[in-house]
Amino acid sequence: MARKGWRPVPALYFFAAVLAMAALHKWLPVARVIQGPYHLLGIVLMVSGVGLSLLGALLFVRRGTPFRPFAKSARLVTVGPYRLSRNPMYTGLVVALGGMALFLGTLTPWVIVPVFVWLIQRFVIRVEEALLSETFGPEYEAYRARVGRWL
Repeated sequence: MARKGWRPVPALYFFAAVLAMAALHKWLPVARVIQGPYHLLGIVLMVSGVGLSLLGALLFVRRGTPFRPFAKSARLVTVGPYRLSRNPMYTGLVVALGGMALFLGTLTPWVIVPVFVWLIQRFVIRVEEALLSETFGPEYEAYRARVGRWL
């Protein structure tokens, strides 16, 4: 059963992570680990990650189900990137954060990526999975058995 009351919005976690990464890069960079033009690959990852998240949301809209976290789903979406990941929107955000860390090029922003993954998994995905299990029962459990949470 899902918990009632205030729930964190994944976009807030994402923007807080971006700010934390920038702050760590500026005030506690520790060491530059990515040099020269290689850090520009981070832009490719950021754009790809955001694109994956937007594609995931678009598929929800096309299927007529809300993509807002914790909203009751009208349909189980299992097409496109949902064939490879139960959470491509969140996976895309993780890829974007990895891209930002790569772009910044210093060591400390990388600390934020696993913290973001833990927060999303603990406070968002677990609740959403419980809601999906309640709503779709065996259909969701079969999907869950064949497709990984992240990849």
